[in-house]
Amino acid sequence: MLKKYGLLLLTTILLIVPVYQSLGITLAASTSIYDDFTEEELADNDYIIYMVNAGDPSPDTLEGNDKLGLFTSKTDQMYGTDAVTGKKWGLVTETTAPSVRDETNKYGSLRYYNGPQIRDKAIEYKFELPVGEYDVAIGFKNPWSGRSVNILLNDENVSIGDYDIGSYNAEKEFVYRQFSVTNGELTVRIQGPATAELTNHNDPLVNYIIVKKNVIIPITDLEAVIADAQIEADKNDYYTTSSIENLAMAIDVGQELVDSVLIDGVDVRTIQNEIFTTIQNITTAVNQLAVKEDIGIGVMPFVTSENAKFITNAHIQWSEVTDTKVYVLYRSDNPSGKYKEVYRGTATMFGDYDLKKNRTFHYKIRAIEANGRYVESEPIEFKTFKMPKNVGVFHNNEEGGFQGDLGPGGIKYGDTYYSYRQENDGNGFKQINLYTSPDGYNWTFDKVVMDRNSHPDLAASKLESGKVFFNPNTEEVVGWYHYENNKDYTLARAAVASGKPGEEWTFHGSFRPNGNESRDITYFIDDDGTGYIMSASNNNADFTLYELKDNHYEIEREITTLFKGQHREGPGFLKKDDYYYIFTSEAAGWYPSKGGYASAPSMDGPWTELRFTGNNSTFSAQSGYTFEVSGSETTSYFMNAYRWQHGWAEKPGGAGDRWFSISLHNGYAFYDYFEKILIDYQTGYSIGVQHGELLSQGKPAYATDEQEGAEATKANDGNYQTSWVSENATWPKSWTIDLEDIFDLRNIQISWYLHKGSEGTHLYEIETSLDGENFELALDRTDNKNYGFTSDALEGEARYVRINLIDAKLHNNPNNWYTPQLSEVKIFGHELEAPKGNKHKR
Repeated sequence: MLKKYGLLLLTTILLIVPVYQSLGITLAASTSIYDDFTEEELADNDYIIYMVNAGDPSPDTLEGNDKLGLFTSKTDQMYGTDAVTGKKWGLVTETTAPSVRDETNKYGSLRYYNGPQIRDKAIEYKFELPVGEYDVAIGFKNPWSGRSVNILLNDENVSIGDYDIGSYNAEKEFVYRQFSVTNGELTVRIQGPATAELTNHNDPLVNYIIVKKNVIIPITDLEAVIADAQIEADKNDYYTTSSIENLAMAIDVGQELVDSVLIDGVDVRTIQNEIFTTIQNITTAVNQLAVKEDIGIGVMPFVTSENAKFITNAHIQWSEVTDTKVYVLYRSDNPSGKYKEVYRGTATMFGDYDLKKNRTFHYKIRAIEANGRYVESEPIEFKTFKMPKNVGVFHNNEEGGFQGDLGPGGIKYGDTYYSYRQENDGNGFKQINLYTSPDGYNWTFDKVVMDRNSHPDLAASKLESGKVFFNPNTEEVVGWYHYENNKDYTLARAAVASGKPGEEWTFHGSFRPNGNESRDITYFIDDDGTGYIMSASNNNADFTLYELKDNHYEIEREITTLFKGQHREGPGFLKKDDYYYIFTSEAAGWYPSKGGYASAPSMDGPWTELRFTGNNSTFSAQSGYTFEVSGSETTSYFMNAYRWQHGWAEKPGGAGDRWFSISLHNGYAFYDYFEKILIDYQTGYSIGVQHGELLSQGKPAYATDEQEGAEATKANDGNYQTSWVSENATWPKSWTIDLEDIFDLRNIQISWYLHKGSEGTHLYEIETSLDGENFELALDRTDNKNYGFTSDALEGEARYVRINLIDAKLHNNPNNWYTPQLSEVKIFGHELEAPKGNKHKR
């Protein structure tokens, strides 16, 4: 009866007890539907009388496993007599329009209202039905910002007011059971919000409507569901404690219903809604069982001043584990020796300062549950070392790019380096220019290796996400691209070209790999020369991974589809030791979004679920391409995150990209924000620069108000996944921290709330105080144009720091509906110098 965890995507179901039942009225049973069909015919069609796929571009065909209603010959029509069945049904409202994103399933098309802004704006369908009781399911997959509707059946508001249909492709289903039809017709009306201001942002929409004959659910169905669920609930060593407890509560409710029928003699027909709801709740709890996680750990070196001569600070991060009461971080100078506890708390990051020079240390993290059970990471190694002489620098908050030497560039073949650079113009792709160099530093234009006249597909095209590598199997250079025409993004193809180093390219065409859409794309060559590509498919909903033939321009096989339905972009590949890593960004147009990754011990898997790292906005950027720098001492790995400011409502300026040093270890990946990244290509070292020590983590904090579970201290607890949240959506609000001593302040970093699709910039002020009562304005950022994350220089001495949240400015909505909140606040600075002859305060 139950499907295994991870294999079933449940919709959200709202069930309302019919008014007549709440009043104790018993409806007479009707068998008039049997004038048209036998019980066997009804059962064979899952009792579906009508199935409307709203906005279906091909209403004469069925999608997926859908079944046509017994009274219909198509999936959508304007109200009238069905040409085949003779039944009257269809769309009554004339002011609607279809929107189609995926023709393969009923969630892929919808119909939305596009008439005048009136209070009773609605989409209305009518259905001819015999007298009887019916179940009505209405499906929503809203691709736009959040909105609510009212659902009326024969003018009865069965949603009992506004029903939230979700936003940005969340799938929801409203179900109303045992609705009584007494006059031969059912009207289904999806109406706009009851009181909210009327705008096109809250126009009603609907994806599908299914009308079924109501069928009594036998108590044996609930018993079977409970039995299957209990098998999963007994797996204490496999699932987390909290998710098992949630399932156990749902099972208990179900068992009470079973006992009420079998022991107390309750008529099963009188508790149909309770049985239906309980089956859904148990099924949902089973699908929400969380497998006990392993725990991963990462570490990266950093300094508190660019003038440091030795790197003796370690920034350690670890993955969050469900049901953890406390994390304990241990350090040792011997991987098999005694470990010393260096941190205990709820954070998922920690800075370990002033380690001994030229030493090797080992860290491991333990996540402990309330009952004492724990999981522990594998140890990770960290070495302190002398600052290299000729480091280059990338400033994450200023323009200029990388300043310094990253080593020879391009592809080396023989004694020559080759660099292939794409040139575009107002008509899209123009040409690929080849530059050559004897040393990888000094470049000279050589020739055009491919242009828009090289192939008919290139005459009016766009080539994006280009990746060019040397194929060791054929000794050719191969370039893979996302291909579109030069007017829009409807083609969704991959394109590939190749040629010997220094020679013209052959364009091998544009196509959809194995028939799949292909948008954002990346190309990766493994150590053994095997080539792979991975691209966004299914309208950016999924990622598909392919192995290439030896020539690297033909598909050998389709390996797997990852991140199904999660709408990811910008894939980047890395490999370290025995693990492969894929990094992606959330599909959010040009705006910053949450970065994530998956890992596997083989390209064939098994791949982990998508894991998130960094903060919720990739520090005001989008996860982009990855690269590595190998030197004599180590190999460092990097994320180049994009800041597509040309697509933002206003350009803040500053760095056009952001670089993050990535720590990879046993299938886990971590990166964090540093104001600057130092890189030495000769040794391979990467070093983060922060302006002083982190002063704020774990210190006392308070706010204007707060929600339970989202207290003020959640904004400086060392965890990007927790937040302080105000108790309401009124502005302004303030948040204040007590650093417990007076410090010389240098920098404040704030991770802000960001809602995908309605991204907003926060307008704020920073005040400081020595005594907690008298505050002075230290920084006015009411002109802020950065989304999701800000990093500001601070000056002066203070013990208290206050953030005044003045307003939020949403790029697509004149109204600020955000609730004031802060994800993480980091304040950096130095201890005050003690009088001469005294030690510094610690």
